Amino acid sequence: MPAAARGGRGEPRVPRRRPKPWPESGRNGSTRYVWRFEGRRYRTPFYDDPEEARADASTQITEQLQGYWHDRSGPRTLLEEWIDIWVGLLGDIEPTTVAKYRYFVECHILPEFQGRELGSLTFEEIEAWEKAIPTRISARGRPYARSVAAGARSLLITILGDAVHAGKIERNPAERRKGRRGRVRAKGRAPARHAGQATAKANVITPVKALCLAERCALLSGRDIDFVMNIFAAWTGVRWGELLAVEGWDSEDSPLHLADSGISTYAVDWQLRELGGVVRKAPLKDGSYRVLDLPPFLADLMRWAVDNRLPTCRCPVTDGRPACKGDDRTLPNYLFLGPKGGHPRRSNYADDFLTRPPKGSIRLVRASGDPCTSPPSRGQGSRSARATASTRRPIWPPLPGRTWSASSSPTTTGTRIPPG
Repeated sequence: MPAAARGGRGEPRVPRRRPKPWPESGRNGSTRYVWRFEGRRYRTPFYDDPEEARADASTQITEQLQGYWHDRSGPRTLLEEWIDIWVGLLGDIEPTTVAKYRYFVECHILPEFQGRELGSLTFEEIEAWEKAIPTRISARGRPYARSVAAGARSLLITILGDAVHAGKIERNPAERRKGRRGRVRAKGRAPARHAGQATAKANVITPVKALCLAERCALLSGRDIDFVMNIFAAWTGVRWGELLAVEGWDSEDSPLHLADSGISTYAVDWQLRELGGVVRKAPLKDGSYRVLDLPPFLADLMRWAVDNRLPTCRCPVTDGRPACKGDDRTLPNYLFLGPKGGHPRRSNYADDFLTRPPKGSIRLVRASGDPCTSPPSRGQGSRSARATASTRRPIWPPLPGRTWSASSSPTTTGTRIPPG
């Protein structure tokens, strides 16, 4: 309490004057009350009934005079308004992480909870929402993976957890339950495993499987370069973006060095990354610059790839060179391109050659810049898909290095090969 209200030592206590609130009208005819207390302005939320707004203001003023008032605006903050604030607090993170957050927010979180106050969210409805995501149909015409549901829930936990730290809400309703679920084995020695009993399979591809996979992709595409690309990926273990960026030409400054005698090498020094429908050069993840040794059989395959590569990619030309090269002044010498010179998209490549959907299923190409384009309704439409058009879009951090509009470059996402 200010000294003026307490009075000096030996002086009688001076009671504070009760503030007089005044009404303010909203656009839709709702009413809120505003008042001043100790030099600051306070407001109630908008109410349809003016008497409710006045009663709320009177209650808060009484609490302020008696000294136990607390800010009630936090739990009444709309989820989308808090996400706008939260996005501004992200700081310097990878553009791919921003793209992932944007997908989860705009395609799953806001379509379900837009317009809700933070304090009104409950654990039960968030639990049911996560379980319902794998039952909905994605833009590829198949149900969402469980990892999508888990990722969306984890991001909502992070968003609401930061709201707790900011004092907006007291607890995080999205936090998962802790402890064991289902049947619990009694304590004691674990039962012996029989020799023929199945064990957990490691996520490692064997040489025979790698060869079969490469042959499958080449047969389905009708192009030998897909065989070379998959053999190179399986042997070297490069990431997808690093695989798309593989170049080679007959020169000393080529990253691909094919030796007639000795060890052939490939220098991994950058990657191609697609963000919002735009393919562009980017640094390697975690600065993983390295030189890969190539065995003779793989060096022979790469020599064939260099001799039969396409002359250039189909990216838009800027200053006489493809925009995907960025500041790199060398000519485009990509070895692994689509049949028409486009950069293959990872999801499309997987759909076409790895996990081909059955005939008659819907397979759509996602619109450039839109992370969650939906297919037509097929009886069990996705709520996320139906609400996409009316979902509020937060202002996400700009993508660094963007050289052209995604909507003006239909070829930047590569060439889509028709099924069959």
